[in-house]
Amino acid sequence: MIDNMCLLVPEGIIREVEYIAGNNDLFKNVNVIGVPYTDLLEQKCDYVNCGLIQQALESSECFYKALLIHGSECPDIIKSPECKGTLYTHGMENLYELMLSSRELEEYNSEFIISSGWLDKILSQVENDELGIERIRKCIDSSCSSILHLETGFYEGSSKNLEKFSEAVGKPFRTMHVDVDFMGLSLENIVLEHDCVSKTRKLKEATEKMASFSMSIEIIKELVELKDEKEVAEKITQMYNVLFAPEKVSYISLDDGLVQSEFSTSSDPDNELNRDFLKTDKKYLISENRDGFLLKIKNQADVMATVEVKGFSYPGDINEYLNTALIIANASSLVVSNIRRYQEILESRKRQQDLADTLKVVNKILRHDIANNLNVEINAIELYNLKNDAKFLEMAQSSAHRSVETIRNMKDIESQFLLDSQDLLPYHVHDLIKGACMHFDIKSSIEGNALIMADNALPSVIENIIRNAQVHGKADSIHVTIDDDQINCKICIMDNGVGIPDKIKAYIFGEGFKYGGTGNTGLGLYIVKKTIERYNGTVSVSDNIPKGASFVIELPSIHTVDSSMV
Repeated sequence: MIDNMCLLVPEGIIREVEYIAGNNDLFKNVNVIGVPYTDLLEQKCDYVNCGLIQQALESSECFYKALLIHGSECPDIIKSPECKGTLYTHGMENLYELMLSSRELEEYNSEFIISSGWLDKILSQVENDELGIERIRKCIDSSCSSILHLETGFYEGSSKNLEKFSEAVGKPFRTMHVDVDFMGLSLENIVLEHDCVSKTRKLKEATEKMASFSMSIEIIKELVELKDEKEVAEKITQMYNVLFAPEKVSYISLDDGLVQSEFSTSSDPDNELNRDFLKTDKKYLISENRDGFLLKIKNQADVMATVEVKGFSYPGDINEYLNTALIIANASSLVVSNIRRYQEILESRKRQQDLADTLKVVNKILRHDIANNLNVEINAIELYNLKNDAKFLEMAQSSAHRSVETIRNMKDIESQFLLDSQDLLPYHVHDLIKGACMHFDIKSSIEGNALIMADNALPSVIENIIRNAQVHGKADSIHVTIDDDQINCKICIMDNGVGIPDKIKAYIFGEGFKYGGTGNTGLGLYIVKKTIERYNGTVSVSDNIPKGASFVIELPSIHTVDSSMV
């Protein structure tokens, strides 16, 4: 049984074919449609409109393939977008090969052969048309001695039509009864031949798809082990180079249409061509001279990358190259998409951890700094009670103001993180350190300046280091140098105190580390380290010459700032 076929035949034999299809199980799922012929004498059809055929078959929903049986010349085929099927054609030198054997056709070649259906169509076409009748007469006069009428038994009045036709053309006639079973066998052979060809083609396509799937699986196996998109780009370009031997392979990584990175095996990619390509909905674009193409690597929503392959050694094989390249691109799309999702998850976890660390530091800053300020206030009030000197009240008041300012600053930082806005702001280092030194009864000098990115926690960092020098190091002066090489800003805070023993230098930035009789909460330098790390910087300690300690803070610089601008 033939599966879901539409059989297109000339209207002159439509009744015979419908009868055969209706009485043969082989044609159970075959739809028969008559095609009008514009030149019945020459058995020619100007065109076949597949869109009209599709409309006629919409209710059956079986237009998977169609077979057009035509004369010696295949008509033009108009295939509209709504036509989803595949149209095959079968040409015959003489359409009466369906009704007569080759031997009979050769034996009767001196006669004008016409079937009942063709006769009916010709007469209805030239009725009351003297010019049409004259054309028929001339055609028959020049080539035939008589008329051979093929009677199939499906047209009433065929005898009268034959007499009328014979009289019009002035030729004698005779009638031969056609064996419809012979016609059925002829149709079976034609349909089975094309069904076999169709199934062979489908088998080939299925085999090619299986090979493509197998290749995709192997490619995915190689790509899935990769953890970085750059590694994927390198692997893709390597595959394309091995398979196609092109002059150039370029990979451009994109995010929301913006270029993130480029990877090319030779010359730079054609950025203008890539931009134009991204404006289209096409998945690939073949170059004008057909020696290369552009591909998109995309997920369901976005284009993640473009790949440009240029300068094939054998441009004639571009279709095979393109099929293979699309398989690799589809496999790569899955891998790149997964890599990006994984990176997003890692970045999200890092942001969460940074937020937790920052809020932890904020809490400790509040506890540490306010505890220090309260100690200052208590001591200042006790000294005032003993000495009745107003400067101690001013000291207590200043310390209370610092506590309020610290709380306000930490609230600002906390709000930034809770609103998921972690943007840092530019700070002039010279001004910041100068303001911090004013809170301590200590001599200070500052050289240089720089512009860095920080937030309101940075003043607490500087104050912690100065307080550490004064309280724990017993220093009475500090000297600060600020150097900016337009890449990093280096801040050195040097004091003249007792210094820090070598045996504890590796531990002083640890949480809760205390040493000596002046140790307090053990949080001061830990807060310094965590805050500086949040700015993507580092902090370290060394000996100052001739005595004391030197704290070195290194932060990314915006640019060099002249101190005269401050």
